[in-house]
Amino acid sequence: MKTYKHFINGAYVDPAKCEWLESENPYTGEVWAQVPRGTKEDVDRAVAAAKAAMTTGPFASMTASQRGKMLRKLGDLVAEHGPRLAEIEVRDNGKLLAEMAGQLKYNPESWYYYAGLADKIEGAVVPIDKPDYLAFTTHEPIGVVGALTAWNSPLMFVAWKAAPAIAAGCSIVIKPSEFTSASALEFAALTVEAGFPPGVFNVVAGYGQEAGAANSRAEAEVNSEGLMTMEQPAAMAGAAFQATNISGEFQAVSAPTTPIGSCVVKAR
Repeated sequence: MKTYKHFINGAYVDPAKCEWLESENPYTGEVWAQVPRGTKEDVDRAVAAAKAAMTTGPFASMTASQRGKMLRKLGDLVAEHGPRLAEIEVRDNGKLLAEMAGQLKYNPESWYYYAGLADKIEGAVVPIDKPDYLAFTTHEPIGVVGALTAWNSPLMFVAWKAAPAIAAGCSIVIKPSEFTSASALEFAALTVEAGFPPGVFNVVAGYGQEAGAANSRAEAEVNSEGLMTMEQPAAMAGAAFQATNISGEFQAVSAPTTPIGSCVVKAR
């Protein structure tokens, strides 16, 4: 049986309270995996990492074109690992393999679309009736995005919410459904392989009233410094693209495991 961990700041980490939830295969009724039970402490750590990524890390100086190349690389990796991710989603949510395989076959298109859009977010010079004045608009990243995803199509929701946010220069904290967290946690490793700097993409699993509520509360606590929560893909696409261009370079990192204290997982 596999035991998953949160994905925070580019690494898999134990939950702060060392507690896990059991994930049952809906077809067999058997427990096949354990996912971390996130709390406010876990969410706060992820938000802090995401904020640091936007302000001090290599992501903060990355150009829009570099963000696009990074997203395209991730799309390629999703296409490569699609069959494996589809099997995980079937085991986790009980839907037919034909449907989930079809979703994972299409999933890379979202990453490709926003990869192409990343360097095409433009401002404008606005004509005005006052001489000797220049009026113009520009777009900047709105801040850390907190995203809640549903159980029925986990990785499609991840793509619809994370791709436009990251293309626009925002970092993100994903809180997947407690019923289907495994695929998002498995997917997170691909972001490292794609060259995402630490803190850009984070996943904190757990119950909605605990980790999910903490994610929403974090929005209110640091909203003045740029944190937003998105629960609908359409809203994400519209809101995240109030943001863009920051310049610089990025560097690929490995996918380490970072323990927080000492956690013991009960064997079954």
